[in-house]
Amino acid sequence: MKNPYYICDRLISTFKIHFMNKILRFSLIAVLSLISSVSFAQQATFDWSTITTTTVASAENIYTAAPITLTFAKGTGSSWPSENKEGSIRMYVGSTLEIQAAAGYVISKVVFTTISDYSASNLTFDGVAISDDWTPAIPAQDFILTGTANTRIKTMVVTYTPTSTTVVNAPTISGNSTFIGTTQITLTGDAGTSIYYTTDGNTPTNASSVYSAPFTIDATKTIMAIAYKDANASTVSSKTFTKAVESSDIADFASQSNGTVANLALANAQVLYADATNKNVYVKDATGALCFFNAGLNLTTGDILNGSVAGKLSIYNNLPEFTANTLTSVDKITKTAGAAPTPVDITVAQANSMQYVSQLVRLSGVKLDSVGSNLMAIQNGDSIQIYDSFKSLTGVKLTTPSENNNLTGILIIYKTTYEIYPLTIDGYETASISNVNGVSNLNAPIYNLAGQQVNESYKGVVIRNGKKFIQK
Repeated sequence: MKNPYYICDRLISTFKIHFMNKILRFSLIAVLSLISSVSFAQQATFDWSTITTTTVASAENIYTAAPITLTFAKGTGSSWPSENKEGSIRMYVGSTLEIQAAAGYVISKVVFTTISDYSASNLTFDGVAISDDWTPAIPAQDFILTGTANTRIKTMVVTYTPTSTTVVNAPTISGNSTFIGTTQITLTGDAGTSIYYTTDGNTPTNASSVYSAPFTIDATKTIMAIAYKDANASTVSSKTFTKAVESSDIADFASQSNGTVANLALANAQVLYADATNKNVYVKDATGALCFFNAGLNLTTGDILNGSVAGKLSIYNNLPEFTANTLTSVDKITKTAGAAPTPVDITVAQANSMQYVSQLVRLSGVKLDSVGSNLMAIQNGDSIQIYDSFKSLTGVKLTTPSENNNLTGILIIYKTTYEIYPLTIDGYETASISNVNGVSNLNAPIYNLAGQQVNESYKGVVIRNGKKFIQK
């Protein structure tokens, strides 16, 4: 007869092995379940960071990135528009945002990128403030967020998960959303799925073109795609690809509709003025002049430009501007140093028109006078405001009307008002120094009366290009 202690040990060992196997089996199932849930989780991205025009929503703004739909509503408590030209969607008190997934999906996380202090903490769900990185306590198909203060959303990334193994994830459409000439389109889907697509904006089915390899488009098109696995279909993905318009010159570029992406040809165009930051640059060709705003082209006053550069036309308070986008580059521009730009001689009456906007102009024999808080140039009963945008008149104050002045600057339109951004003013009387001949080069070094070089923060009488002025 075997020792009873031996039999007991064997029973305990057998129980341990069986118990451990069961734990391992359950652990493996849990791990596989986790891997499965992670593999099914996908993201829909919404990006308003490049918005340059204001759209005032009368009721709702709706955005879709299948299978997620966003619906913004102003609400009765807000007079603010939903959309804002500063590269964001703006919500305010009483406005709402509905985040909704298509049938068969739930939303598990939402990540917001916001402007400065206007965070998603100003939004609530069920009366509780959320965060920029928000994970709902319980995933759901539909969430409605309510604004309690000013919120400006640049991007949103919504994570969603299918609720059934029969759900087929929508395919991903990849390629350059804006392009010159041609761009290649790639469609990707889950393993075991077949992808069908259209290029004419019609909703695809399994009777549409079947995707087998990347393809090329050479015109602005909306690509729509759907994935099938057995008899189950995904929601439809959609993405618009915009081909840049070929603009022959500055006048042609400025005549396009607001927001147009264009490849601008430059033929012996000259940089009329570039400020120290290169944020405000004015370029002229044989057809007209244009403001290049914050385009990042590193241009210098006097440069002669040949070649082409792509960007977007943005109308800012009626002023046409060239603004940068993903296509903007100096690679196709040849820059050569040129002579100092020559201003166009015009009258004050001529300055009050679009004909010379963004050009370097000269007004001769004008009277300078203060009208309220504004400095005005007056001639034969016509007047135009002088707005010191470039800070070329830093510290200068007009004490009495000054006759017979010559003014050089960039002509601008702001909403419905024409203005001169001055570069030089000859004969301008100041508070403590008479017969100042203006400031001719804003990039020249500044010296105090002791001959020491100082910077823009120095206060007092300074000298630049041999001319005195007061810097406050």
